[in-house]
Amino acid sequence: TEKTFDLIFADPPYDFKAYDKLVEKVFSRNLLNEDGILILEHSKYVDLSSLSRFDKVRPYGNVLFSFFQ
Repeated sequence: TEKTFDLIFADPPYDFKAYDKLVEKVFSRNLLNEDGILILEHSKYVDLSSLSRFDKVRPYGNVLFSFFQ
């Protein structure tokens, strides 16, 4: 069995392009607990709002944090 988590924070490389696959993997493998949150750090030039399970985005300096539930 795989472990599950309340929080997963991912900070992929700056030129990462497969955010959709990363989000899909976390949820398809049920890696989050029932009320768990996935947070992805990314460039302000990347918009993840169209991805499944997107909740909100928050700026922090020159980067953004996108939240998925």
